[in-house]
Amino acid sequence: MTIKQALSWIIYKKPRQRDLQLVTFLAEPEGDADSRFKTEFCQLFEGHEPVRKAYLTLARYAETAVPRQTLCLSCIRDADENEIVRQICALFRKKFKKSPSLDILFLTDFQEVQVHKVCEPFCTR
Repeated sequence: MTIKQALSWIIYKKPRQRDLQLVTFLAEPEGDADSRFKTEFCQLFEGHEPVRKAYLTLARYAETAVPRQTLCLSCIRDADENEIVRQICALFRKKFKKSPSLDILFLTDFQEVQVHKVCEPFCTR
């Protein structure tokens, strides 16, 4: 996998690729749970040099009408995306024992411009 590939991982489900050429970033979710989520993931990314920026957004994909909470990551070239996903999944499962889901999207340059129009990164390195 490369950073230029648009990948989406769904935690608690089998990871799969989506058609992300038609992703629409809608808004930044707000609330206490979202703030705690951002704080915890920012702490995780502090020790993870490949992650340059992290955004939390609601996104709609071409194949679904329902917006999904999506963790969007801007990473350095050649980042080990599988390892990043593994660490995110471990933290997410620890905090949310039930079955909420979270998409993880490794942003292309174009997608980063688009997501930045609707929200600011909650973590920047």
